[in-house]
Amino acid sequence: MKFFLLPIIVILCASTLFADDTSFEKKWSIRGLIDYNYFSQSTEGYNKTMHSSRPVEVGLGLGYKDFVFDVRYALPFTASKSKSSAANFDFASSFFPKSLWIDAWLNICSGFNAGGQDTTDITDTIVSLDLTLVNYGAKVLYTTNPLHTPRAPYFLDRRQKTSGYSFMVGGSIQRTRLRSRDSILNFKDRTVDYIGPVEGASYTHLFANPLYFVNITGLLGEYLSYQEQKGKFGYAQNASIKAAYGYIGDDWAWNITLGFEATIGLINQETQAHGFFKILGIRRF
Repeated sequence: MKFFLLPIIVILCASTLFADDTSFEKKWSIRGLIDYNYFSQSTEGYNKTMHSSRPVEVGLGLGYKDFVFDVRYALPFTASKSKSSAANFDFASSFFPKSLWIDAWLNICSGFNAGGQDTTDITDTIVSLDLTLVNYGAKVLYTTNPLHTPRAPYFLDRRQKTSGYSFMVGGSIQRTRLRSRDSILNFKDRTVDYIGPVEGASYTHLFANPLYFVNITGLLGEYLSYQEQKGKFGYAQNASIKAAYGYIGDDWAWNITLGFEATIGLINQETQAHGFFKILGIRRF
């Protein structure tokens, strides 16, 4: 785990720039979301990268104090006629007890295609695949600076008073399951489990009007993986970076987030990539 060699004690003591955050009197919030996603999956035994067919998701969420829950659904009319139009669902919740950030999620994606653009050459024709990907898990991060929190720029339920940063350290456990009923793919069921440490940092900058902000957050995970069907252990790395710009008012708040995340299996050769553009608006009451 070469990227996890920095001593934890250094990370815990390094938050010397202090920010501050404050909560709102209104404890409830309604959240509206729209996402544009790029998602790809490559797997051992199939030489083409598979892409999700339905890139646009809309969702609703509810927040109460330190808890947030979102449900998102991929719009069916955003897939072309040559691509699979099966349904995609995402369920995600976040909880923020004190200096902890706890995420739990369930993603179900069942519309995939592979190949190039539609042409007269059959080798470049987009092929719809009967494949379902299910990913679920949980991640726990400890924010070393108690006066800084990523929940302010990404969940809009806190407001920073000053600019500042914090390191984060924790761990993640998750499972990815691929189920196929397609003769093109040479497997029917493949399950990979991941567990390991995660570390990263978050920085928020406030503008002259402190209701406007920009944030950048990066995380790196080092995972031990296990492929159940083969009984084979492996090693995977996960890297993510995202940036948010937005406004946090007393009643209304919004943000725009751009990010990219990739998980690379260095032994089992299971690779996932996810790029996204998100717009979130909330109303407190």
